[in-house]
Amino acid sequence: MPKSCSLFLLILLTACQQDEADKPKVETKSVAAVGLTKASLQGELIEVGPIKPVQYGFFWSTRAGVHAVSAEGNVLVGESYEGEIAFAHELVNLPPDTEFFVRAFAATNGYTSFYYGDEVSFRTSQPANYLRTLPAQNITVSSAELKGELVNLNELTSVRYGFVWSTAPVTSLLDGNVIIVGTSTGPVSYTAALNTLQGNETYYYRAFLSNESGTLVIYGDQLSFTTN
Repeated sequence: MPKSCSLFLLILLTACQQDEADKPKVETKSVAAVGLTKASLQGELIEVGPIKPVQYGFFWSTRAGVHAVSAEGNVLVGESYEGEIAFAHELVNLPPDTEFFVRAFAATNGYTSFYYGDEVSFRTSQPANYLRTLPAQNITVSSAELKGELVNLNELTSVRYGFVWSTAPVTSLLDGNVIIVGTSTGPVSYTAALNTLQGNETYYYRAFLSNESGTLVIYGDQLSFTTN
């Protein structure tokens, strides 16, 4: 092969290598396993670029346009000298019914240079998808039967469930009388009997569930009834 052809091929190969590894490239995948308080972020490091190793992870926020400066949270998942690596991270203890924006990132040069995947969004589940307060039944002058329903526990493996009630509106367990009806690992309808009530009185109540550790409490809608 003539020297001129060999030189041309060498220059072409070098140019292709520079184009392929010009800078890190990362992709943000769809968020998986979204629940009431958790979600699994997914990403892929496609190329690492000329400076190795490359650090990769996620930024997230409750506001769009998330990046290294504006992010409300971040996690470094790992580092690599090679591309084509899928990575993930599970977020926990998120607020229910909240929209989040997330971007996968790659970083080099001691976190002085950042490269981002596209921004994707997700919303944690609503409490109503887990629990419902149902209308009270068998109302008399001094008694009533409260009704509730566990709809879907999703990521919660076991819960306690019951009611909170009072003669004033209730927003949490701290506002009234608490009745724990039982525990469950799946959907169930349940009731609780109230006795020794006052006649011609309005009572407010909400179904609730909590995880086993008591760190999470989910409420159904507040309903009311009036004794005869």
